[in-house]
Amino acid sequence: MKTAMQEHIDWLQSTLEICEEHATPLINCLKLCISDAESKLEIEKRQIENAYWDGGQDIPLSEQRCKQYYNKTFKSE
Repeated sequence: MKTAMQEHIDWLQSTLEICEEHATPLINCLKLCISDAESKLEIEKRQIENAYWDGGQDIPLSEQRCKQYYNKTFKSE
């Protein structure tokens, strides 16, 4: 399973591949968008781990369990 941000990055990268031969300014814009989206992945990861913690799915909860949940559910292949 991928997060929304991971799916968005994939979409931007595929769009970049299509546009590479057409317009340099557009390419630079898409590269900037991809870079920004990638910079948000660590924040998104922490938000997911915090939501898992707040949901209290496993008792007892630990920070390690939250990280394991994220990695099991959302880690890219």
